[in-house]
Amino acid sequence: MEELRCSIVAGAANNQLSHRELVVRRMQARGILYAPDYVLNAGGIISTAYELEGAGPDLIRQKVAGIAGTLSKVYAIAEQSVLSTADAADQLAEAVLQSGKPHA
Repeated sequence: MEELRCSIVAGAANNQLSHRELVVRRMQARGILYAPDYVLNAGGIISTAYELEGAGPDLIRQKVAGIAGTLSKVYAIAEQSVLSTADAADQLAEAVLQSGKPHA
C-alpha cells in the first residue's frame, strides 16, 4: 500500500480490499481519497431497476448521473464526522434504507 503514488483510489466491484478499514485508514492518513466501490458501481443496479419499471434512457442516464452527487455526500459526511469514506458510505446507505425512500 505504501507504494501507491496517487491521490484517489476508486473501489473495484465487490470491494476487493482485505481488511477494509485498516487499508482505508492508511490511505486516508497518506492523503489518498478512497471512493467506495458500491457507490461508484451503482450504475448497473440503478439502470436495471429503472428499466424494470419501464423508464426510458433519458431518465436512467439522469439517475445514474446522480452517483456523482451521492459521492459528494459521502465525502461531506466523512469530512464532517471524521469518518473514513467507506464508513461514511455505509452510514449514508443505512440512512437511505431506513428512510424507505429511493435515493437516486
